[in-house]
Amino acid sequence: MKKLIFTFLTLLAVSQIYSQGTVEYTVESNRSGFDITYTNDGGNTEQKKINSNKWKTTFNGSPGAFVSISAQTSNKNAEISVKIIYNGKTIEEAKSSGDYVIASASGSLSDKQIFADIYPSYNKNFSGKIKVYTNSPILLEPNMVKSKSIGMAENESVTILSKFNNRYYKVRSGDKTGYIWAGWFLE
Repeated sequence: MKKLIFTFLTLLAVSQIYSQGTVEYTVESNRSGFDITYTNDGGNTEQKKINSNKWKTTFNGSPGAFVSISAQTSNKNAEISVKIIYNGKTIEEAKSSGDYVIASASGSLSDKQIFADIYPSYNKNFSGKIKVYTNSPILLEPNMVKSKSIGMAENESVTILSKFNNRYYKVRSGDKTGYIWAGWFLE
């Protein structure tokens, strides 16, 4: 019986090792100096101060694991971008520009785009005037959890100004300019 349990545990451990994939975090800024906070290979949070204008790290991650990275510039008038790549596919990326700005990205490790299956609009690139659901909020920042709404889309439509990442677009509707979550777009 002990031999059977040992064999099972060995097979389980080996299958976990071989089911892992490569996770890559990248951060780039137009100015040297930024702070980063990220989820490491053990699922814990790490922080580092970077004195250059680029940083990159890779590690093995298991499917389904949560990953995140945030980077804040140490300068005024700076641009910063972050990206999470898993097995060669971008999980999420974000960029920000301004004084001491933060760019953040997070997601779940999967070879599939989970959100793309739930929200098909994540697979598309939108431009021009787009119809949205009634009472679609326009946000001050591209983050539904932390940002405040600056109003609702007028006439159930927005004009796309630029793509922020797969989840958010910078838009204009009436006299309001802000960000909208791609899940509000009508198909």
